[in-house]
Amino acid sequence: MARAPLTSQAVVLALEVPESSILATGTADPLTNTQTQNTIELPENAITQLEGNWGLVHGEPMTFANPGFDLPPINRLKAFDPNGRCVYKRVLVAVETNGHLQAS
Repeated sequence: MARAPLTSQAVVLALEVPESSILATGTADPLTNTQTQNTIELPENAITQLEGNWGLVHGEPMTFANPGFDLPPINRLKAFDPNGRCVYKRVLVAVETNGHLQAS
């Protein structure tokens, strides 16, 4: 039986989003972000094939029943700070789910 050696290397997953696809940038206030998400009007070309080496990402959007309560612990865990040095940038982009276009 072959076994792979255990390593201490960390795996970091990242999604690079072209600036032209970003509808809004996240703030420190989850409720303001939610309001932006619920009121933004999607442009007609919200999802288009971009020039270059870009492709569609397949995944599952996450829904939070209470963003004001649910997001701060995740922000702390990920050291998310939109006003300081941070590895992450929270952005709003257009997604298609079940044939329906929405901001997520």
